[in-house]
Amino acid sequence: PNPDALQEFSVLSNSFSAEYGRGSGSIVSAVTKNGTNQIHGTIYEFLRNDALDARSFFGHAGLVDKPRLRRNQFGASVGGPLIRDRTFWFASWESLRENRAVTQTGLIVPTPLERAGDFSATARKPTDPLTRQPFPNNAIPITRQSQAARKMADILIPLPNFGASQFVYNSPSTERRDQLLARGERKFSANDRLNVSFFFANLDQTQNFNVPLANGQGSWTNKRILANYTKVVTPALV
Repeated sequence: PNPDALQEFSVLSNSFSAEYGRGSGSIVSAVTKNGTNQIHGTIYEFLRNDALDARSFFGHAGLVDKPRLRRNQFGASVGGPLIRDRTFWFASWESLRENRAVTQTGLIVPTPLERAGDFSATARKPTDPLTRQPFPNNAIPITRQSQAARKMADILIPLPNFGASQFVYNSPSTERRDQLLARGERKFSANDRLNVSFFFANLDQTQNFNVPLANGQGSWTNKRILANYTKVVTPALV
């Protein structure tokens, strides 16, 4: 849950009790807020924008523009009584909208000579898979090259723009997150209490695969309904 929906949390690193099953490593336990006899709420937005950022070294070198950054994280929470001292409700919502780019500097691409099949200036020379010998003049004959592969390389793989074989570019990505939490509590008596909560989270993102024209998209959705009834039988038994 988002921070405005949390009442408290704890991190357990060892010696777990039986209620946490057979989990290993560490466990984060979170308790969400609930309504009270008074209506309380919050509303917020966190903003990040590239207009407030400095240019990178490669931007100053004229290789790329300043990486784009548009990040808006906003939400609200509200809770209160349905029946005073008996029934309470609470709801929290948060969304994230991010459109950004990161300057990538580690992409090594073929040089113009290598794209044409000429590896005479390359440290590691290719060998003919049929004869296991180097190609004449360390150049792959045009008749041995796949024209379809060359066309795909021309479309997907850019020419170097920094050094002999390095390509510097801004890698784009987008992210869209939505989260909703709704919770209700009913106090039947001092010893009987019922809690019901609903949680929904959704993520849609697009990321670059370290090749300028190769992007991937992923989605993830989580829905959870939880009901908990607590009865105090004796001071030592719940």
